[in-house]
Amino acid sequence: MKKDLDKMIDKALKTEFEFSMSTDFALKVVRNMETIAAVSDRRFNWLIGSIFSLTFIVGLITMMILSEQKSLLMIKSYLSWIIIIPLTVVIIQYLDKKLVKQKLHA
Repeated sequence: MKKDLDKMIDKALKTEFEFSMSTDFALKVVRNMETIAAVSDRRFNWLIGSIFSLTFIVGLITMMILSEQKSLLMIKSYLSWIIIIPLTVVIIQYLDKKLVKQKLHA
C-alpha cells in the first residue's frame, strides 16, 4: 500500500502541471489595479474635502457663537474667507494631482 502511494506521488511529481493563462491576463490585472486606485483616489479626495468643509463650518459656527457680534454680520465679514480658503485648497489639490502625481506614475 505504501509503495503504491509512493509510486503515485513520484508519478505525479514527474508529470508537468498543466496550467495556462489567457494572453490578456496581465492587461486585465493592470486595468483592475488602475480602477481600484482611481476609486481609492476619489474616496480619499471626498474624505479630505468633507473633513475640511466640516472643520471649516464648525469653526465658523463656533466663532459666531463665541463672538459678541451678531451672526449675520459676522458671516458677511467672513464671506470672502469662506470662498477663498476652500477654493485655494481645491486648486492646490488639483495642481498636485495633475502636475506632481502624474509625473511620479509616468
